[in-house]
Amino acid sequence: MTEGSEMGATGGMWGPVTATIDWCEQNYVVCNYIAEFWNTASAAAYIAAAGWGVYRHRKLPWWSLTPFLGLGMVGIGTGLFHTTLQYHSQVLDELPMVYTEAILLGCFVSWPWQLAIATACIVFSGIYLWTRSHILHQFVFGALLFAIVGLFWSRVRSIPRPSQPLAWRILVLSAGLFLFGFFMWNIDNHFCAALT
Repeated sequence: MTEGSEMGATGGMWGPVTATIDWCEQNYVVCNYIAEFWNTASAAAYIAAAGWGVYRHRKLPWWSLTPFLGLGMVGIGTGLFHTTLQYHSQVLDELPMVYTEAILLGCFVSWPWQLAIATACIVFSGIYLWTRSHILHQFVFGALLFAIVGLFWSRVRSIPRPSQPLAWRILVLSAGLFLFGFFMWNIDNHFCAALT
């Protein structure tokens, strides 16, 4: 047993795990200060993508940048969560994931639906914080993901393929990556014991 795994067994740098979920990655193996090193490192991709998006679209109105800012918040929350495996940092990871998806969904609908989405986020936040249910989070995240993909698909489908080949490629790539990521996320969550 390495020093890192001994720390993982006792809670490591940040104390015992208080999060409602602990992913398959072994804790405190690579570094004594980071519970899940590789999951933490992956947060840099979110932050980099957010920074690139804000920079690339900096001349657009501020509200056009909110999906990128949301992605940056997801990256920060993900980094904190996987570093500490503490419940308060789990909340900083999971709530921005839902809020960012809600922002993206709001880009596809008109004002009354945007208000309904915002209200649903408030209700979800209250229930999520009260129940501490990561299953509720995964259900809402998945439902929003499928809604976004469906609405994006319906918008792009109305564009003739030859006139917008880039839009079609982005649709197929982004939908495929998001759905694959959601699938793998659930494999890790539900079948970790069988995989390790």
